[in-house]
Amino acid sequence: MTIEPSPAESAPVGTAPEAGPPTSDRVRGQCARHPERPAKVQCSRCGDNLCDGCAAERVEGVCKSCLELLSNRGKVWQVQWLAVVTMVHGGLLLLWAIGLVVSGLYLGVAMGGVETTQPDAPPPEFMAGVFGGATLFMAFGQLVPGVLQLAAGWYMLSFRYRPLAIVAFLAGLLSITGCYCLPTSILLAIWGLIVIFDRDVGARFAASA
Repeated sequence: MTIEPSPAESAPVGTAPEAGPPTSDRVRGQCARHPERPAKVQCSRCGDNLCDGCAAERVEGVCKSCLELLSNRGKVWQVQWLAVVTMVHGGLLLLWAIGLVVSGLYLGVAMGGVETTQPDAPPPEFMAGVFGGATLFMAFGQLVPGVLQLAAGWYMLSFRYRPLAIVAFLAGLLSITGCYCLPTSILLAIWGLIVIFDRDVGARFAASA
């Protein structure tokens, strides 16, 4: 019986053997879901062998079965609660912004009509403008994150627009201009970013894109 040398053994001295096929083509065995089909790749999460058809259903290297399980595993289940809390917080920011605008306009008008008896005091109109401008600046810092968080929370309910959620959580820090909602904005940003950057959560959002 004649034993044929391997390509590596038969290669000339000093010559590197030819590189083998890509790793995905060297998967051994049959597809975990379709035993009659040869495996081509593996799921990056569970390690199951996948045929060409199953491989086409992968999202970020995760098979369809794992994606279905992701809805109730890891931090994915927190996304629904996070979405509701984000919308509630965004609504409170908007209410605070409206309150600041109304109070600023009312007090600005009231201050503009006050007559001063001190000759070196600034004109009432000037003070009304300063106070009104400061109030509007504070309101803007609540309005922007409020709108973003309402929109992000709504889309998070259906696992869409993950980048919008990231922007909304970071924008909540603008509420420092109004002070009142800053502590809750910081807590929401910490919780939200931990959840939204979770690997399973990312795969779930990608599956709904």
